[in-house]
Amino acid sequence: MMLPPSLCRAEPEAASATLAKMIVSDVILADDGTMKGHVLNRSGQAVSATEVRVSRGKHVLASTMTDGKGGFTVRGLKGGVYRISVPSGGRVVRLWMPGTAPPSATETVTVVAPEPTVLGQYQPGPLGRFVKRSKYALTNPLIVGAGVLTAVGIPLAVHNRNRGSGS
Repeated sequence: MMLPPSLCRAEPEAASATLAKMIVSDVILADDGTMKGHVLNRSGQAVSATEVRVSRGKHVLASTMTDGKGGFTVRGLKGGVYRISVPSGGRVVRLWMPGTAPPSATETVTVVAPEPTVLGQYQPGPLGRFVKRSKYALTNPLIVGAGVLTAVGIPLAVHNRNRGSGS
C-alpha cells in the first residue's frame, strides 16, 4: 500500500486518523435504503445517546442518536460513499443496494469512538522547583568548577594544617 506524502510527515496520531479515513468499509443497505450500525468505544462497549451524522462531501444528509445499546438507524440513503461521524471520530463507508454489494460487504456498520483525551498541567511542588534549579547549577561550568575546587581544596588545606602542627 502506498501512503500519501502527507502521512510521511504527520504526527503519529494525525497519521493514524488520516489512515483510518482512507479505509472504506462496504455496507449493504436494506431495500428501502436503511443503514444500521453501532457505536462502540475502544473497549467494545456500546456508546449510548451519542450523535451520529451521515455526510457526503461537506453536506450533512442525516443525523440521529444512538439507542441504549449503541445502535442507530438511518433511512433514505442511496448507494455511494458516505462519512459516518460521531463527536470524537468516524469512518468512511461505501453503501450498496441489495444484490450489488461485493461478498465482503456487511449488513451493519460499526463505528469505534475513541476515548476523549484528558489534558492537564503538571505543577511541581517545592522539591520539584529545587531539582529544576539544581539542573541549571550542575550544568553551569563556573559552579561545577567551584564545587570541584572546594572538594579538593578543603581536604588539602586540612591535611597541610595538620602536617604543619606536628601531628
